[in-house]
Amino acid sequence: MVDEPATRSEIELKLAKLEALAREHGAALGYAGEASPVLVDRVAAWAGGVESRGLVLAPVTAMLRRPEVEPTRAR
Repeated sequence: MVDEPATRSEIELKLAKLEALAREHGAALGYAGEASPVLVDRVAAWAGGVESRGLVLAPVTAMLRRPEVEPTRAR
């Protein structure tokens, strides 16, 4: 939850932690509640530089894994 509390410094701190998690685990998912002006401002500024820091933004569906399907056996 990147916007609790929804202050500029807390949002920046949590976005930095989100980046650290992504580097450590290969992916991370951040969640935000209400789109307040400070949240939109901080996320836009952060997102504008993620590629220069070696990361990419992706939709949540890119993080979902499909269940492995067992091959069907001939009877």
